[in-house]
Amino acid sequence: MVKRKQVDEIFDYKLFFLKIVNNWYYLLLCLVISFTIAFGVNRYSKEVFKASTTILVKEKTSVATSAAEMLYSNSFRENKTGLKDEIHILRSFPLIYETVQEIGFDISYFIVGNIKTSETFDDLPFKIINNSNTSILAGESIFLEILDENSFRILDGENVKEGTYLFNEEIIIKSVPIKIVLTSNNLTSKSPKFLIEFHNLSSVVKKYKKNLVVKQLERESDILKLSIYDSDQRKAVTFLNKLTENYIEKQIEDKNIASKSTIDFINKQLLEMKDSLSLIELSIQDYKKKHEITDISLKAQNFYSKLSELENEQSKYMLKEQYYNYLIETIENKENLENIISPSIYGILDVTLEDLTNQLISLQIQKEVIKEEGQTKNPVLSRFSSNINQLIVKIKESVKSSMKANGRLINDVNNRIRLVESSLGVLPQEERELMSIQRLHDISEKMYMFLLQKRAEAGISKSSNTADSKIVEPAFYSNKPPVYPSKSKNYLIALISGFLFHLGFLFLKEILNDKIITRFDLDKITSIPVLGIIGTNHSPNSIISKLGPKSPTVEGFRVLRSNLNSLYKKHEKKVFAVTSSISGEGKTFIAANLAIIYAKSGKKCLILGADLRKPKLYKELDLSNKIGLSSYLSSDYNSSEIITKTDIENLDVISSGPIPPDPAELLVNDKFNVLMKELKELYDIIIIDCPPIGLVVDALVIMEHIDISLYIVRQNYTNKGLLSYVNDLNEKEQVRDIQIIINDVKAGSGVYGYSNYSYGYGYGYGYGYGGGGSSEEFLEQE
Repeated sequence: MVKRKQVDEIFDYKLFFLKIVNNWYYLLLCLVISFTIAFGVNRYSKEVFKASTTILVKEKTSVATSAAEMLYSNSFRENKTGLKDEIHILRSFPLIYETVQEIGFDISYFIVGNIKTSETFDDLPFKIINNSNTSILAGESIFLEILDENSFRILDGENVKEGTYLFNEEIIIKSVPIKIVLTSNNLTSKSPKFLIEFHNLSSVVKKYKKNLVVKQLERESDILKLSIYDSDQRKAVTFLNKLTENYIEKQIEDKNIASKSTIDFINKQLLEMKDSLSLIELSIQDYKKKHEITDISLKAQNFYSKLSELENEQSKYMLKEQYYNYLIETIENKENLENIISPSIYGILDVTLEDLTNQLISLQIQKEVIKEEGQTKNPVLSRFSSNINQLIVKIKESVKSSMKANGRLINDVNNRIRLVESSLGVLPQEERELMSIQRLHDISEKMYMFLLQKRAEAGISKSSNTADSKIVEPAFYSNKPPVYPSKSKNYLIALISGFLFHLGFLFLKEILNDKIITRFDLDKITSIPVLGIIGTNHSPNSIISKLGPKSPTVEGFRVLRSNLNSLYKKHEKKVFAVTSSISGEGKTFIAANLAIIYAKSGKKCLILGADLRKPKLYKELDLSNKIGLSSYLSSDYNSSEIITKTDIENLDVISSGPIPPDPAELLVNDKFNVLMKELKELYDIIIIDCPPIGLVVDALVIMEHIDISLYIVRQNYTNKGLLSYVNDLNEKEQVRDIQIIINDVKAGSGVYGYSNYSYGYGYGYGYGYGGGGSSEEFLEQE
């Protein structure tokens, strides 16, 4: 039994590569299509530009602390704020809102071109002046065309009347008055059309907040890089520069607010203190004059000094007590936590409490910023609230312990004051009263001088306030190409895509192909050897006797004859059966021309038309089919009566004859056996044109009379699955010495080796739809 050979290679990459090379026109088409798409994207897409700036964020002092300590200390306590906080502030809704509003981004301007409409910002000969709320105009758009230096025409607008208007003339849109002012007299003879769109400011802010990217330039650096993408580069540059400007101004403003608040507070206290001092001084003068006292005694002065020291100490402790009560009340109400006064303003140098209150202020400020942005459902808010509650608990515990210690100190001072006051009984009453008034005057005078000093310091601080950040590199306009579309990148993608589409198309075509195309296809599905190939015959004549002797088709049959002779040198007389799987594969064409080529070599040759169901041999050789093999098998005709001589020397033909009702039954008749014995005695070569072996059983009946089976496979026509039946017959040895002939091979298709490839698909399996031939006309008949 013949074993089918195994082919481990599933895909021939070398063959596939050669197919790619020789299908260059498909590649060219794919490249043309992909580059056309890339050109369209580059030409008509909305351009997006990138602008960037960098700022240095220095170590900064806490504003809440600096304002308080300005009263009670000459130095600022530094408190570093993290870069994450600054990033959040730079991307905060209020800051961006202020920036967008100042620049006027609620109005967009576009130049209307013949192909596309492009946004522009500062390259405009006019501007719109609107002192009203632009949110009313959100969604409005108008088309405008400048006529001359005095007038323009509104071409289209939903809520504005079309027509000609004058510059500086008031135009009413949705009850909102606007003016269009000419800003440049350099008008061209043909001014382009302009499109003006009005937007909701909050929507614009959200867009810029989303597009703004703020990140640390380097891991250990204090420099932040701000980047934004916009359809107009000048617009993006203006936004970034204005944003950083506002950010720095905001820092200075915050410091100035703290200094101004301190100065206002001091001025208010000074005014009250001045009136109080004047009244006290008058009281001292009146008292001395009334009681005729020039000054207090030395003994009284000693008591006075002791009481002044104790009262100063008492005021400090009472001030602390006042602050503790204020702090407890504020954190319990949870209102204005971001405005809590620092402990240092009351002279409390408690580092732990100071740190806790600063943390509370910082968290509350961040929470309020997020709420101002409208992110009420942001999960970060709940985390901030949780952290704030924890800080409040810690502050309460710290304050309670401090209040207990402070209370003990107050009691101690009060006891000492009472002790000194009890000793005042030895002094005259007039001295005691004068000393009391003098004590009040001295305390007020010291406080007054202290406030004057701090007001001067606050004024100096306000005039010297600078931002804690500075711009390292401002955003600037450049002639760089847009980020999107990237022309070079798109063309590169087009190039790669063209190749990939081409590869994908050929690969898919190769995977889905179920036709026999190359010798490689046959090697994968059958062990039957390939004997020869017959090229496509482009001539209208399908019989090689009518072709030139140097015709490629004639040469193909000569090679086939030579191969047969080489394989079967010992057999002087041979019987060939020519068959195929289905109709249309060219078996009749092969049988007729192989017989002719043998006849021309001097061999006495006979063609036997054994296809009794769909006879075609007689048509190809222009013979009559009135009598033939069927006549011999079904009646009393003898062999000499059914043999027809042809114009070709040494070539005789037995046609199929009239179509019988039961072809298979006739072929198993003993008369067919007798006929074959007689013909073998008369001819050197007998070629039997058999029915398709894959459709009817007739061919198998004939196989016992033949020496060699020639199985015809047509390129781009025969389905790979059809060979499974022939493989089974071969393995079971039901056919004799079967060989494959590949028919209708296109020039350069590389059926045998790695050559040029050009192939297509073909269909048609119905037996009876036409007989075989490599000529295109003949195959169409099949």
